[in-house]
Amino acid sequence: MIHLVGCALHNTKIKMIRFKCIYCGQILTTKEEWRDKRGKCPKCSHLVVVPSSTKDRPILDPDISENSQKMLEACAMLDIATQKAYADEDVPFGCESPGLFVPTYDKLSLFLMAITFVILAIINPTVLKDIFKLIKINLGNNVTGAYTIIWLPMCLFGMGLSLCYIFISKEAKDNDKKAMVTFAALANAVTSGFASYHLLKFGKTSGLLMIFPIWNLINAVLLIMMLRLKIINRNCIVERDISFLRVVFSLVTSIIILLLCECIFKMHWAITLSICMIYTTSFDRAIQNTLLAKFGTKE
Repeated sequence: MIHLVGCALHNTKIKMIRFKCIYCGQILTTKEEWRDKRGKCPKCSHLVVVPSSTKDRPILDPDISENSQKMLEACAMLDIATQKAYADEDVPFGCESPGLFVPTYDKLSLFLMAITFVILAIINPTVLKDIFKLIKINLGNNVTGAYTIIWLPMCLFGMGLSLCYIFISKEAKDNDKKAMVTFAALANAVTSGFASYHLLKFGKTSGLLMIFPIWNLINAVLLIMMLRLKIINRNCIVERDISFLRVVFSLVTSIIILLLCECIFKMHWAITLSICMIYTTSFDRAIQNTLLAKFGTKE
């Protein structure tokens, strides 16, 4: 794997490529010969791809000043942004990389979402019954029927890919990423919707506890809207190096949470799955980084 460095210019005649990390905005430099290769951002540790062309990204030249280089780069990037605003129909302008409030998923979180859904569907037959009812209702509606016909096969395909993607070392293709992110967004939206409906209709939530079902409902609506508007897109699938230890730890923890909610606390399946997905997407990586950092193995 190539080595990426920060924004400092080196006193050398070697031509360098200067570009930004799409995740944290850190200015990175690397040798021109390393175009199209991947490396870790030294600031956020995400895997980034070195730009394949220097046509729109000026090469660093040690003979000109830092300010001049920044001016050239700013003009080039403005030109790129203007072109994308009119030419890029697949990904809306401003959404080339995930925003602050747009969810992101790596191969581990995708795998955990898919495997917990499969396990829960096996031990609780109500899961599939409720989902089949929802599909039948949507197919009978003129507005949602068309979306169901399009999204359902993609969602099922994405779930299958999510189960396998963790065992594949190479980066997924764009269409595969679209399928996986569709599965992730719809799985979260459907479980949030079911969970909020169950809590509001059958639960005993009142007072401040009403925040949870209301937030679940808002989350479900937002996810569907972002998926429809293509704000959630293939760029929400991020590449991270994941060790075997992390996979085992996450899988065991997710299964324990699932069994506790389903078998001990007897929660509704949607609430169980919602809790598992919240852990998977929000807490798993933070908890592991905290634990593994003590042993000097933080990624």
